[in-house]
Amino acid sequence: MICANCSWLQEVKRLRQYFEANEGLFHKVIQRQELWNKMLEMEEMQKDPNHVLKAKPGQLLREEKERKRVNKVVSAYSISFHEVTIHFLSDAAQARQRAQGGDDPVL
Repeated sequence: MICANCSWLQEVKRLRQYFEANEGLFHKVIQRQELWNKMLEMEEMQKDPNHVLKAKPGQLLREEKERKRVNKVVSAYSISFHEVTIHFLSDAAQARQRAQGGDDPVL
């Protein structure tokens, strides 16, 4: 039996609405983290002195192209991520103000 007045159901509903409202931000965080991990992995590979000796023909060139692409994407993504974060924080501050009964926006 489902209880319409149960506090845990209300909390689940609230969290689901929160997730749906901020889903874009959460996806950007995940994508940025994946890119960042890829960049760190490539840096570690580059630091290995044996890596150059073990590389197959053309592998180092492909890795350098990939490194440049990842750095470019991370840079662009960081700017986009920063803008989305500012928007998210602004919305959160306005929601807090409304919840507290104030009309003045914080940001």
